[in-house]
Amino acid sequence: MKLYNIKYIVTALIVMLCVKVQGQQDPSFTMYNLNMNLINPAYAGSSEGLELTTMIKSQFTGIADSPSTQTLSLSSPVGKNMGLGLSIVNDQVFVAKETDVYIDFSYKLQVSESTNLFLGLKAGASFFNVDLASLNINDDLFNQNVNRINPNFGAGAYLKGKNYYASLSVPVLLKSKRYEKEGNTVTSASDKPHIYLGAGYTFDLEGEYNLKVTPSFMTRYVSGVPLSVDLTTTVGLLDKVEFGVSHRLKESFSGLLMFQFIKEFKLGYAYEHATNDISKYSSGSHEFVFKFQF
Repeated sequence: MKLYNIKYIVTALIVMLCVKVQGQQDPSFTMYNLNMNLINPAYAGSSEGLELTTMIKSQFTGIADSPSTQTLSLSSPVGKNMGLGLSIVNDQVFVAKETDVYIDFSYKLQVSESTNLFLGLKAGASFFNVDLASLNINDDLFNQNVNRINPNFGAGAYLKGKNYYASLSVPVLLKSKRYEKEGNTVTSASDKPHIYLGAGYTFDLEGEYNLKVTPSFMTRYVSGVPLSVDLTTTVGLLDKVEFGVSHRLKESFSGLLMFQFIKEFKLGYAYEHATNDISKYSSGSHEFVFKFQF
């Protein structure tokens, strides 16, 4: 087999894989609880003031052109019972790139003196691009880039008590096409709805070190993809340092560390080690989060 044909087949398979994987699952984060309105619009406005959060994740380091993700989100209460938010997610793998821009709206219902139920809506669009021309392959299949804009909307509910929370959301409800080519079609892919369900409880042990232990979980269901389950436990000390471990069942183990230098600023880092076959080629994933609370 000629070298050109080998390169052609391998490249085609990689492009197909990148597009199909992205079509099935959105980016996942170890420190999701620090940036909840990415997946649940009802979180917007659930805190006491304005929050600005940015996250950076490099996935499967050691593998060329592996996934990288950057996010920016804003969340703030507006008036007595409403909240507004903005979330931007930029996700790139190989020659495929997607940018999601969404506006969040929430409304608060007081369930009891210390418990509130937030109901939220998310609306926006995904901008999807596959830069096939950059592959420099002289074939009709790769002579035109893919560019799509997919409007979408989502909904969620967020229950917040004094020491606990529960979250249920579907960030995107519509199934939108990502890649479709007439004529010499190799593959097509679509964005499938994701269903998130999670909860957490904080045990406040007080004492000299103001010790707080928070177990939590987050599940993600996508049709045609194995159920994803994150189990996380963190320990907080003196309201300044928080560390913990997380396990995504059958996928990875993670360690995380967060510092709160001043009341308004948090800095976090997580390292994720895959436990599936990808671990043979990857040296792990790195995740950083910067959170400002005003």
